[in-house]
Order: sequence, then C-alpha cells, then structure tokens
Amino acid sequence: MSDQYDPQQCMPIEGFDGQYAVCPDGTVWSLHDDEPTKKQTFAGEHGPRVALYRFGRRVYQPYVHVLVRRAFGDERPEPRDLGWYIREHYGDADEVEEWIQDTFSQESTDAD
Repeated sequence: MSDQYDPQQCMPIEGFDGQYAVCPDGTVWSLHDDEPTKKQTFAGEHGPRVALYRFGRRVYQPYVHVLVRRAFGDERPEPRDLGWYIREHYGDADEVEEWIQDTFSQESTDAD
C-alpha cells in the first residue's frame, strides 16, 4: 500500500471537486490540506469502506473497491491489487482468500 501520494498513479474521486483521490491499490487520499493525508478505512460487510466528508460533514461511505472500479474503469480490480490491500487489513485466513476470489472472479451484479 502506498505511503506517499503519487498524483500520477491516483485518480480524483468523482463528485468531490478534487478533494479526494484513490490509487489502484485501494489507498484513498484526502487532498484538503497542503500535504495529502492517507484516509483510514473501516470494515464493511463486503470489504473496506472509507468516510468522505463535504462541508465538514460525512456524506458518503463507499466501498474502496467501488471507488477503484469507478476511477480506473468498469472492470473489477485485479485480485493481486485490491486483494493485497484486503489481506493487509484483514489477514490471509482461508475465509478472506475465499471472499477475495468470490468477489473478484465473477461478473458484477452491483447496481452502483
């Protein structure tokens, strides 16, 4: 996972006027201040989520994999990219590996 913001690797998150960016590995950055700040994620039912704020209020808590998919194309992220991020936060237990394979190896039925 990225520890330093690289604007050439990251894409702005749609609808936030350039205040947030997401990288292919699932790192989400806040660009509110002079120095980019890595956002903390939290566990959601279907993977890591992140809280995004506007006007000082939390307005959106998207799944990180949805942000990656929207920013970098309609295809699901490769398991080696986002799977690595998930393993880093949730471990590499058999259930986690199974979830990664189930989530990233089938067609999307999300209506996001």
